[in-house]
Amino acid sequence: MTKVLSQQAFDLRQAGLSWMEVGRQMNLSASFVRHLAIYNESLQQRPAVWTDGLQATHGVALRNAGFSSKSEVLAALQQEPALLLNHVGIDKRALEKIIAWAQLQA
Repeated sequence: MTKVLSQQAFDLRQAGLSWMEVGRQMNLSASFVRHLAIYNESLQQRPAVWTDGLQATHGVALRNAGFSSKSEVLAALQQEPALLLNHVGIDKRALEKIIAWAQLQA
């Protein structure tokens, strides 16, 4: 949701509206929409990482489990998905989200 709001604030500002006008349109304070737009700009400048699209905590858990690429995760999921449950930070719910993320990547 934050990404959607930050993109909207960024787009309105790029269209020439003042922070006050952007805030009024979004029903938020001018300082908050400014923060959202700056956040969006920082996201756009950040280099892509292989865990993009995955919740940050799940990405960290995969990296801590020794994975260094999407293809490694896909291979592990194809062999035996339940083995990922042996890693700290990966419970059944996290595994479901990782599988859904991997299916989007395939």
